[in-house]
Amino acid sequence: YLDNDKDGIGGSDKVGEGCGAAPAGSVTATGDCDDADDKRRPGVAEECNGVDDDCDGNDDNGLPFQDFYEDKDVDGYGDVSGAPQSSCYSQVAGRVSNKADCNDSLATVRPGATEMCNKVDDNCDGQIDNGIASQNYYPDVDGDGFGAQNAAAEASCAVVSGKVTNNADC
Repeated sequence: YLDNDKDGIGGSDKVGEGCGAAPAGSVTATGDCDDADDKRRPGVAEECNGVDDDCDGNDDNGLPFQDFYEDKDVDGYGDVSGAPQSSCYSQVAGRVSNKADCNDSLATVRPGATEMCNKVDDNCDGQIDNGIASQNYYPDVDGDGFGAQNAAAEASCAVVSGKVTNNADC
């Protein structure tokens, strides 16, 4: 078999059979999947490169793979609902190894972020505006600074327009 890359393993090109001296550049071993690249041949270690280095028909086989998740807002946390991309690379561009971001369109919303009074779960713990002091607000229909006695309270950590913090209007 002809050995174009001179790695000792020939490709699929037969150069002769029978008795006598083997033609120059030929070998008896065959199975080289890329006879133009001396780094690709049966028996070599597989590398993480998207190529079948050991000529067994599988790219990057036998290597440890990890899932990576899209990080659209580039805050270091991947989209909790996104599909993973598996790779043997230690990092995939635009992706991270976790899927902990509950809102991957806002960089300020991520695990460990400071909770703010904004009706958003800023720290991805499943609770909105938790840990922030809130007050009950009551409608002040007549604008006299006193809220309606029988109205339902609205708890908020921010001032609510048209409402006051007491229900003393008789």
